[in-house]
Amino acid sequence: YPTGYIVAALLNYAVINSLGWRAMFSLSSFSALLIGLIGTSIKVSNSWRKILNERNNNGHNLIVEMRK
Repeated sequence: YPTGYIVAALLNYAVINSLGWRAMFSLSSFSALLIGLIGTSIKVSNSWRKILNERNNNGHNLIVEMRK
């Protein structure tokens, strides 16, 4: 939708002018931290755990073991 792009561009311009590019870089790093937080709270399904174990030669997968 063109209106959404225009609004996003205007907000982006306003935020960059008020905060500066260094602050925008710092704000963007918070999304990476959120990915880490969300990843630790998601429980791996049994079917996906089975697939991961089959792909691994000895059946030991560190990610699956951490999330049990």
